[in-house]
Amino acid sequence: MTRQRIFTLEEARELLPELRTRLTALRDAWKAMAPYREEARRLAQRVDEGGGTMTNAGLYLRSYRDLMRQMKYFEKSGIAVKDISTGLVDFPSIREGRVVFLCWQMEEETITHWHELETGFAARQPLED
Repeated sequence: MTRQRIFTLEEARELLPELRTRLTALRDAWKAMAPYREEARRLAQRVDEGGGTMTNAGLYLRSYRDLMRQMKYFEKSGIAVKDISTGLVDFPSIREGRVVFLCWQMEEETITHWHELETGFAARQPLED
């Protein structure tokens, strides 16, 4: 069983410059896949039925590989990616003796909010540094 990483507010904030770069790469890979998603779905259906080729398979797979490389970083780091398009991530942290999430979006200058594990972005509460 893998132990969950817990971040202090300071540790999470120190990672923000690198996360901005990685989240941008993640979002770019996600966007690059968009034009080929429907084609990939249709190909999968045709393959299930016994044939078919995908003309843009290389572009789709390259973007998918880039996306997975970035996701692997976040997974290993213990940071939860909640929304690729907005760069929304959660950092497990301790608040008042229990595990909560420090919540941050790429457009925000720094981490200023948190929420309970079972809630999400809509239930964010401001931090009192």
